[in-house]
Amino acid sequence: MDTLIETFNDSSAYIRSLYEKIKTMSDDPRESEAKVDALRVLHDCFAHHTATMRGEMDILMTAEEQQALCLEEEVEELEARLEVLSRITEGCDATGRPLPNLVGDSATAYKSFVVHLIDLSAQLTVTRDALQHLLSFAPLQLVENQSIIARLGVTSKETWSIKESELNSSWESLRRKAAVADVSMEEVTVIAAQNLFCTVMELGKRAVSAVAASTRADAERTKELELLSHHQQRLVLWCRQQQANLDVLEEPDHVQEFCSSLLEHYKTMSENFRIVLELAEPYLDDGLVQEWLLEANETWLHLQVKTLERLRAAVLEVDLVSLLEEHVERQHAFCLKIGAFLEELESALGPRCDADFPSCRRCDQLLLDCRELRLMMPEYENLTKRLLEFSERAKVDRLAYDCYRQAALSHVTYLSSSSDVAEEASHRKGVFKACVDELQTWAMEKARCVTWHDIRDKVRNIKLLLEREQLFST
Repeated sequence: MDTLIETFNDSSAYIRSLYEKIKTMSDDPRESEAKVDALRVLHDCFAHHTATMRGEMDILMTAEEQQALCLEEEVEELEARLEVLSRITEGCDATGRPLPNLVGDSATAYKSFVVHLIDLSAQLTVTRDALQHLLSFAPLQLVENQSIIARLGVTSKETWSIKESELNSSWESLRRKAAVADVSMEEVTVIAAQNLFCTVMELGKRAVSAVAASTRADAERTKELELLSHHQQRLVLWCRQQQANLDVLEEPDHVQEFCSSLLEHYKTMSENFRIVLELAEPYLDDGLVQEWLLEANETWLHLQVKTLERLRAAVLEVDLVSLLEEHVERQHAFCLKIGAFLEELESALGPRCDADFPSCRRCDQLLLDCRELRLMMPEYENLTKRLLEFSERAKVDRLAYDCYRQAALSHVTYLSSSSDVAEEASHRKGVFKACVDELQTWAMEKARCVTWHDIRDKVRNIKLLLEREQLFST
């Protein structure tokens, strides 16, 4: 009931906000199309609100209320019998025609026949209506209405055979009473009762088949849901075990090994989730199935995110205070500075090596080392540039990862196994555009042929409906 009230309040608040928005719109002819569109949306929302409330009330119908409906049907049957009996006491038959003037045993036999015909017709009428109503149910609704099924005797072929025998016995009794009362079976009322009898027999057989099919469908559904629950629990348990294993790892090497192992299992896990989603797809209207899918998907996603964060912490973070990219930024100019230093050192050592000094031999060796280092510098300069680019990418990746993490760890609200998502989205976009074009055409026609006085009258009517609904909700 709380869910029903919450749904009602949300829908009423939305309709109220639309109405307030329409009230603030001006009567400018340039905004006529927008105002007509808004009125159309308000009308559609109100119709959807009414249909939703009716559906929610049907769902909330308890077993006691269903039993009350059955009692109402029985009351209708008794009222019909009472009306016919009242006509008989007035000297008329079920159709209102005067009864023949009979006396003695003939009158008693005829009265017994008429009363039996009326009782049987009333019983068959109620049974026919109940069977037709039962056949209009979906298979799952049939399973949920066992009380009605048992009352009608269509639980199985055996129960319907008993019910059928009772009806046949009652019909044969009517035939015997008709013969005693010297009433022809070709009478209009008797033919109508016979047609009703045949209809009930046919509907009963169909109802037995429908109940059997619903029982098989329910058993198959239960079996498939048990299989789905088993697979879902295995996946969730595996993901939670892996998270527990990851929590106890401390060394970076162990974290990297865990990531490698998870990467090996990724394809298998993705295939398992695809199978679970395919098993659950026929039952996505079931709230429990939706919870199972969301739990499995979120557990698997949390494991991946947690693993990625542990790996990033092990690879990118040099220590708890400074990040790796910050170290790279501080050291990126080292090669440029060492290159200039080697040039200056070579310029300073050149004259000393040419002169005749005792240390000339050491200068020659130092100058040779400087030249070798200068030949190696381009390779290290390229490495430095790459490290600098890495640090810039690491910064961008860190910011992007924060956005990804926020989106990834948000509550999942939509699941689909379709691989043609883009095509389906394009199709829905085309349908939406066609609907918008149709509404615009309708609004333009209405704006030309309907006066604003009529539109204001419609708005007033909608306002009255909303105010009545608001009073009802309070």
